[in-house]
Amino acid sequence: MQSIDIAPYIMNFRSMDFIWELAKAMMILFIGVWLINKICKISSVIFGQMNIDIGLVSFLNSAFKLFLRVILGLLFLSALGVNITSVMAALSASIVTAGILIKDSMSNFISGFLLIFNKPIRVGDYIEFENVKGHVMKIEMAFTTLKSPEGNSVIIPNFRLLSNNILRESPYDICEHSFFVHITGLNPKLDAGKILDGILLTDKDVLKIPAPKVKYVEINEQGMKLKAEIFCEKRTVLSLQTNLYENIKLTFRKLGAEVLVKEDGKSNV
Repeated sequence: MQSIDIAPYIMNFRSMDFIWELAKAMMILFIGVWLINKICKISSVIFGQMNIDIGLVSFLNSAFKLFLRVILGLLFLSALGVNITSVMAALSASIVTAGILIKDSMSNFISGFLLIFNKPIRVGDYIEFENVKGHVMKIEMAFTTLKSPEGNSVIIPNFRLLSNNILRESPYDICEHSFFVHITGLNPKLDAGKILDGILLTDKDVLKIPAPKVKYVEINEQGMKLKAEIFCEKRTVLSLQTNLYENIKLTFRKLGAEVLVKEDGKSNV
């Protein structure tokens, strides 16, 4: 009886298994990349609605994307039949060597954390260092992106920003702002100073430390003149000159008084 050689059939079966595993792995990879892009867009919107610093938003997005890509890479290897436990053990064993080889990258990551949480610079700042200047557009895990006056994007490793002197001009810098409030027709039983002080303390753009100051400058038969001194961020000055002033006028008009708000002209903006 003639024997049948089944080795070719076994090899063909094994090759078909590998093709199927490769197809599954590629499917996981493509779907995973698509999902990561969608999830990161959604997370960007969610982070943006949380009223947190815009630089922290870009940093969290880049960190979240890196985390998801690592998870996707492990799923891809697992679908190919690679023992993930062995891979993790090998990575752990070589972590010291890898740390030496990628010390610059690790410095960038650590510098990224320090830039975000210590805030020596923020998105929107204008900075100059090492003959490079521009507005900060993004602060990510490893790199910070500037937009130069010529409109070019300048990508800088984060560790360089922490290891050099930086000339910085920021809309988040605190400035002192003062203005006069002229009030006529207010009931004498009402304390205009306390009313104005309450308006300033409840305004979101007026800093509570240092606290705002209100003082009487002049009181006569025609009315009274008060001076308000507040501290705010430079970026909020325009909104103060519209929203706050309008709120002051509306509040006193409801009490039957007429109000005129004038700039001091000596504000440190």
